[in-house]
Amino acid sequence: MNSQKNVYGVGMESRFKKRKEVELCELVGKKIAVIKGLDKGSEEVRVFTECGYEYLFSNEPDGGKVELEDFECDIEALVGAVIISAEISTNEHSEGDDNPPHKYVECWTWSFYKIETTKGELWMRWLGESNGYYSEDVSLVLVNGEDKVVKH
Repeated sequence: MNSQKNVYGVGMESRFKKRKEVELCELVGKKIAVIKGLDKGSEEVRVFTECGYEYLFSNEPDGGKVELEDFECDIEALVGAVIISAEISTNEHSEGDDNPPHKYVECWTWSFYKIETTKGELWMRWLGESNGYYSEDVSLVLVNGEDKVVKH
């Protein structure tokens, strides 16, 4: 069977095979190689580090709908930057609250990520929606955690 590979040779199916949810602070100290999926409406953003790690921002495979609503950064400038801090804040809402994002949404959560690097900042605003039975949270998953740095 011939499987698709991403730019780092990791099989695309690896998203479901080696999933390990991690804390946001795990990104601190990592050097960014590539960021993929940083588009309005994207359901996942992937951060590849120079040591071979692949991190995935997304919802659980069986969760509610989660999309990147907005972001700010200079993607080109972040290549080669070291992450020096990472933080998240959330704001949960439910039916009856003012200004639901869509007419038929019962619950929704805004998630705000701020990732500071040695070369600038990445800010992401995610919207998670559900009927109240599924997760609206953005998860950070370590998809491929094989350290590819040669130690001397």
